[in-house]
Amino acid sequence: MMARVIAGIGVALILIVPGVWAAYDVSGMPDITLSAHDAASLWVAADPDGAYVASCSEDGTVKVWKRADLSLYKTIGTPVIDKRAAEFSPDGEFMAEAGTDGKVNIRKIGKTAGFSLVKILPAGTSDVTAMAMTADGSYLAVAAGSRIKLWRTKDYYLKEFSDPPDEIRSLSISGDGQYLICATVSWKFYLYDIEAKRLVDEFYPEDYPATAAALSQDGQYLVHGGYTGTITFRSVPDLSIIRTVEAHSRYITACAVSADNKYFATASAAGDVKIWKMGTFGLLLTFQGQAGGVLHLGFTQDRRYLLSSGEDGTVQMWDLERLFGAAQRVAAP
Repeated sequence: MMARVIAGIGVALILIVPGVWAAYDVSGMPDITLSAHDAASLWVAADPDGAYVASCSEDGTVKVWKRADLSLYKTIGTPVIDKRAAEFSPDGEFMAEAGTDGKVNIRKIGKTAGFSLVKILPAGTSDVTAMAMTADGSYLAVAAGSRIKLWRTKDYYLKEFSDPPDEIRSLSISGDGQYLICATVSWKFYLYDIEAKRLVDEFYPEDYPATAAALSQDGQYLVHGGYTGTITFRSVPDLSIIRTVEAHSRYITACAVSADNKYFATASAAGDVKIWKMGTFGLLLTFQGQAGGVLHLGFTQDRRYLLSSGEDGTVQMWDLERLFGAAQRVAAP
């Protein structure tokens, strides 16, 4: 399949407060749109070197794209197994991908390796629904049904972990590898201390039921959302509420944190994407992603792009420098 490259034009509606970042409503098109899949694109991730973007789909494939020229480098999978999640290791050595067969496939990256399969990890008998990796790549967490499996990546030792009682919708690991948060179909969040191997807390969100969550890289903050479109920011591990915002018109589908720990991003079934400032938790940008709804978000390691995948089968790449630059230009006196 071919990629479409579209030049975006930023327009902003602004409320200016001296000395304070305002919220900018930036319209226009994504900088890059990949017509990636014949069915919903469930997941998107980028390797740390900026060489590849991978997308997972209900059409049974993982597609790997070269970021330099947007050419399709490799297609992995079979139509009988939906591909649900993929993550790149921070050192760029391997990619993990998984789907409805309950297996995690570890693939070697490199000029000669070509994403060749080097190991298969059993996640369980249920569909894999979510995947996360620590910022240093030391642990890989995978959710399948109501099971969470946590592997130490240097030797794939399986770390014992207590499981929530219900099927898991999403999960996130803090960048420092201390905490893991998951949202379940029982509409509840569970926060775990990974090293202590214990459940820190469980709670029902105010925006009931729970749908998506992300932990900050330093493990100090949690952002989560639910069915009504409300976003809640909490401190960790006491889970006290810092701020609650009626952010989206429909339920929250995805949350992500930038690698430099400066920004949160959230998205909804309405397709709108919002970027928030870490620490102040103020809204910085709003723009429209996939019209049929955004299903997953991810920042590139260099924080140059925000990636989104959606119901329409596309992957979109948004140049954050352009978006922030457009907002600043309009804000200038």
